[in-house]
Amino acid sequence: YTGAKRRIQKTLNASNYIQIKDSSYQICVPLKSFASYNDFHWDTFKEIRFKIIEGSQFEMSDFKIIEFRGNPKKPNQWKGL
Repeated sequence: YTGAKRRIQKTLNASNYIQIKDSSYQICVPLKSFASYNDFHWDTFKEIRFKIIEGSQFEMSDFKIIEFRGNPKKPNQWKGL
């Protein structure tokens, strides 16, 4: 790690998810949508952590980091869904 910024966080909102089945959602979180995106050294990060709000049931599968070419404030519009 070479930068001063050690943590950035993002709270999801309705524009970050799409319901794909009864209880399944696709979540899209563009890295550029983080408030301090430019202050973070992305080439040296080594871990991603998720905080789940208490009382929520959560299961994650098929986690991917993909190239995103859309508007970070509207992460699902570019997908045509």
